[in-house]
Amino acid sequence: MKLRFLFLIAFLLHAVGAWPLSFVTPEQFGAYGDGVTDDSPAFGACIRSGLPIRLKDRALYALHSQLPRISGSSFELQGRGATVIIDNDYPVEEYDEIFAFDDEGIHREKYCVSNLKIECRLGEKFPDFYHTGDTYLLCSRNCKKTIIQRVDFIDKGWHNNVSFLVVTGGDLYMSDCDIVSHSASRMGGAVWVMDKCSDHVSVFMKRVTIDYDTLDECFCLAVDALSSLPTVGLDAEIDDCSFSGAGTVPSSGLFIIHTDTANTIPNFNIHVRRSKFFSKGIWTHRIVMYQCPPVPEALYSCTFQKCLFDFAPQKFSDVGLIALIQQDRGIAADHIRSTFRNCDFRIRNICSIIGDKDGPVNGSLYFYNCRISTDGELFSRKYNAGVGDIRILTRGGKMKYRGENPSTEQLNTKNTLFSRFLR
Repeated sequence: MKLRFLFLIAFLLHAVGAWPLSFVTPEQFGAYGDGVTDDSPAFGACIRSGLPIRLKDRALYALHSQLPRISGSSFELQGRGATVIIDNDYPVEEYDEIFAFDDEGIHREKYCVSNLKIECRLGEKFPDFYHTGDTYLLCSRNCKKTIIQRVDFIDKGWHNNVSFLVVTGGDLYMSDCDIVSHSASRMGGAVWVMDKCSDHVSVFMKRVTIDYDTLDECFCLAVDALSSLPTVGLDAEIDDCSFSGAGTVPSSGLFIIHTDTANTIPNFNIHVRRSKFFSKGIWTHRIVMYQCPPVPEALYSCTFQKCLFDFAPQKFSDVGLIALIQQDRGIAADHIRSTFRNCDFRIRNICSIIGDKDGPVNGSLYFYNCRISTDGELFSRKYNAGVGDIRILTRGGKMKYRGENPSTEQLNTKNTLFSRFLR
């Protein structure tokens, strides 16, 4: 009796506004959660409340009409095992955003999505393969902290140009997520960290699986062209993750480090541990690619430790699994570093580990106790011979290959066993 009385008092306090709500639910605003009825108006009311949104366990929320932008300093969506369906008639346009803040110029505190499944059905929205639209599903702009935990995303529509997540400032914490993005479109990707406003960004990813098939990047760490800061530091710790490319269409790569402006000095420090990279389709997907304007003070460092690279494309790409691309040779080779420690490379049907078909190349690659097996060449520079500066160091490990012997001008090697496949 006493407990019922306390519940009654609490309800009355809520009703008169004396005890403010700590969260809202779509059901408070008429949501059905049946996977058919349009629950967008209820979600819109939740977003306008500015309070954390709590969904119902195992409910299916269909969104058919456009959601309002988020106006508060924080956004929190607690899925609690529910599913949100972005239906085919959801009205997206070019360069659109769905769960997004309303003004990029305002600094925010937190963007948090957890325990949620998202199903994207925008498959017929942009039927043109070369359509240049780009829609971001989860869009965190100028947030001090972005947290994405236990979120599953599936998108198997055709040419819908949808990216799962974009973060344009602040730190990203992402864990226990399963992302499937098979849109085969021109602009769609999976996860983008494109800093525009922070002088330092930290990324923490653990147990994240990304399976994608688009023309654009799977996972991108970048300093955006709109950044006006003199220097930007970007640190990333990626552990026990998986990046897989289906390879139906050619792609920029599985893992991209990118700078879009020559006005900012970037300092990238990326560590990838115990992660797996797969490419099994028609086209080759690069492991890592650097795209850098000529800023001599820039530093790009990416270290892979105890990682597996398993590549079996059906068509030669001739660009190599690791691309070191600059607009010119303005950055010294030791300022663009890829380091592999105790990694395993299993490569079939491919030309080489490194290629420079895309243009002038500078960079350094270090292999410590790695095992490399390829039926192509190890390191190729036949497309632009004499252009750029590639430095390769090996210490320990085994490298088995078919094709030409590596040039001694490229290699600094010690205690590494080289062997060739018998023809």
